[in-house]
Amino acid sequence: MESLLEIIKEYLGEAVVAIVTGLVAYLSGKKKAEVELRSSEGEALKTMQEAYDKFTTDSLKKYQELYEELHEVKEMLKIVKKELEDCRNGVLAPR
Repeated sequence: MESLLEIIKEYLGEAVVAIVTGLVAYLSGKKKAEVELRSSEGEALKTMQEAYDKFTTDSLKKYQELYEELHEVKEMLKIVKKELEDCRNGVLAPR
């Protein structure tokens, strides 16, 4: 029994050091993982914001193009209506 206690005493210091080292490594690894998670969440948010900004810019450009095209079509329609009215009134000579 006495030799068993001596063996335990001999390796007790090493066991405590191993346990403490393992605990410190676990806690620092956990903190590092949390920091990496926050960093990746921040980068994901930044990427989403950039994509949203590009989408809104592209949408605004497309809206402006469609607005201009609609304005041109309205102007053409006015001209066609005028020509149709002139044809109905006999102003234009038949072809």
